[in-house]
Amino acid sequence: GTTVLDFAAGIGAGLAKATLGARLDGSKEIVDLRSALTDDCSIEIVTTKSKEGLHVIRHSASHIMADAICRIWPDCKLSIGPSTDQGFYYDIDLEHKISEEDLRRIEDEMAKVIKEDTPFERCVVDREESLEKYRGQGEKYKVELIEGFDPEDELSVYRHGTTQFEDLCRGPHVPST
Repeated sequence: GTTVLDFAAGIGAGLAKATLGARLDGSKEIVDLRSALTDDCSIEIVTTKSKEGLHVIRHSASHIMADAICRIWPDCKLSIGPSTDQGFYYDIDLEHKISEEDLRRIEDEMAKVIKEDTPFERCVVDREESLEKYRGQGEKYKVELIEGFDPEDELSVYRHGTTQFEDLCRGPHVPST
């Protein structure tokens, strides 16, 4: 029942506050701070002060940006939204051509999402149910992504916000918007 966050809190409150996730048993993959520690393992805490932590922050910011864009243009279709060494981006299919003036509008909407301060929640989802859902919503990019994933891999989404923004994602993310 112990999570990465519980483990960090056991070391100290300052570490718990700075923890964004962890690497378990030397894996390259960073797990969410709410991930359960079910077996004995080595743990490398990822904090806000590390390069990996910066990627977690940037990836979370990409979800906040995508949420803002979806709130402004609800008919947009999302693809992927990773962090990069320089920042973050989201591939979005949108009829509207985003202009310089729209950037301020997007930033303002992002500020609203951030102010809501809602948790990022990881949910494991069923592959077939997700394919059916996304096909029904006309989310062709999500369908393509799922069909390209290894069928043995766990499929997850992250949700946040008062509008319950949701996207396919392996994570991890910061605790809240």
